[in-house]
Amino acid sequence: MNKTSILVALSLAACGGNTANSPDEPGEENCGRLEVVRDGGCVPVEVTGTTEQAITIERDGWQAEGVLTLPLTNGPDGSYRAPVVVLIHGSGPQSRHGGLPGSLGVDFGTTVEVYRSFADQLAERGIATLRYDKRSCFAEAVPECSNRLADYPGDVNAIMVDDFVEDARSAIRLAAAHPALAEDDVIVAGHSQGGSFVPHLVASEPSVSAGIGLAAPGLSLLETIAGQLRAAADHLESQDPTAYASDITQLRTLADQYESELGQVLAGTWPDPSWLGGSPAFWQNFAHWTDRPATDLAGVADRGAPLLYLSGDLDFNVWPAHLERYRSLAASTPGLDLTTELFAGVTHAFVPVVAGSPPASHEIEPRFSPVVIDRIVAWLRTRGE
Repeated sequence: MNKTSILVALSLAACGGNTANSPDEPGEENCGRLEVVRDGGCVPVEVTGTTEQAITIERDGWQAEGVLTLPLTNGPDGSYRAPVVVLIHGSGPQSRHGGLPGSLGVDFGTTVEVYRSFADQLAERGIATLRYDKRSCFAEAVPECSNRLADYPGDVNAIMVDDFVEDARSAIRLAAAHPALAEDDVIVAGHSQGGSFVPHLVASEPSVSAGIGLAAPGLSLLETIAGQLRAAADHLESQDPTAYASDITQLRTLADQYESELGQVLAGTWPDPSWLGGSPAFWQNFAHWTDRPATDLAGVADRGAPLLYLSGDLDFNVWPAHLERYRSLAASTPGLDLTTELFAGVTHAFVPVVAGSPPASHEIEPRFSPVVIDRIVAWLRTRGE
């Protein structure tokens, strides 16, 4: 079955909490995230290594393999309870490792396990991660997913985006109850499609204290499907319109075709039982979730929970206009604490491209961008408590 490689936003509340301390003593509950009590004061936690625990996400008869990546630290008597980030996958059949051969317009030349890299780097900085195989991921298409089509306890064609949201909710609750993690301080991080769910989950799940959108769609599904092809064409045109003339024409023609066809799918007038491998009902449900953030952000503001939205300027799947949309929504949503940042040389998968590398032969650093990881950690040290 599809196993979501969800990085469970490991709660960054750093310490277990010894309520017996006097007001003049720091006490573990008074230390900041990623800190422990030592010699009467709060000091940064020291990570001595990392470890992994197998976990299982389960809902309505469906089970998915997952993994909890934990930091090994200098917390006294093992009392350090790591922050946890729950990672929600992007669209398509994603495993817990997030193995990707490229992004739109950028061929990596190898498979990069983006979600595993995300989790490993966070653990090295004292933050835990929970990730799992997506419900729509089967071994027939993605060998690293353990479930097979015959294992699915229902109609595979009836899987909806709603299911991905509820699976993420199950992962959040598992993380909140885990004895090694800080309860009621789970950070949910959604990549691409998963970023659309972040405001809803932050607003509706009491244990979630903050949310992170990684290349999260801010525009409608219709704008996104057609616009991503046009964004890739615009990039090639800016590089060398003559050399890439054929590619540019194909991208723009396909964008027009998809815009027309998806418009029919969403209007309920598409004559076929599927479009691009999904039923009209699936695409309509997908569109519902890309339209939700504007409404759900008000609920996030009511909770007072902060959000961090990050994107790369070499992302043609969810190009920078989506980030601008979140900035606009933040300005029009009273009380919303939403931070945004655009990173140079970073792709949709957050794999960095070597500076000066031409579009036809991108050189990459085969891991999740450590610059973006550092930004997330710095933000979590001070926000979302």
